[in-house]
Amino acid sequence: MPASRTLTASEREWLHVRSYLQEHRYDLAVDAASEYPRVAKLAGTPLLAAAAWSPASPIPVQSISLAFRSASPDRLTPDADGTVARELLPERADGSRYLRYSEAVQELAAPEVFENRRTYRLIGADLRSGNPSLTFTRGRYFDSIDVGEAAAYEYARTRLGGRSAGLRA
Repeated sequence: MPASRTLTASEREWLHVRSYLQEHRYDLAVDAASEYPRVAKLAGTPLLAAAAWSPASPIPVQSISLAFRSASPDRLTPDADGTVARELLPERADGSRYLRYSEAVQELAAPEVFENRRTYRLIGADLRSGNPSLTFTRGRYFDSIDVGEAAAYEYARTRLGGRSAGLRA
């Protein structure tokens, strides 16, 4: 957290919700999963998965084909312009908002190691057919933060009584 400046009310609220998320992550995830039909859950757990991502029986790992699909530069980062979560992001003292969830984390609540390293992002899976396969593309670590972590934050915020950015009044 920045020690050299006073946080805005918006930044303090964001940190409060993030703290609640960190403390109650598992319970929030189980609660969120309960809102999905049973068929979307993996093997009786609260984990959510598309049907094609869940094999009917164990698959020897050597029988799964791997594919790589190049992504155009504008599609490497989901929500490249940051507009989906804009309402979830705190406002700075100058009135501007953070552009991405990862940017807010980096400035307000960065863990000791928080680097936007390269990853391979799973974009397709077929583990039910006779030719099981996984398809990947390039990604960055912050891609997952800007999507998954932002969604978890939104759910936590809603549970604390805040309006969901996904729900328009």
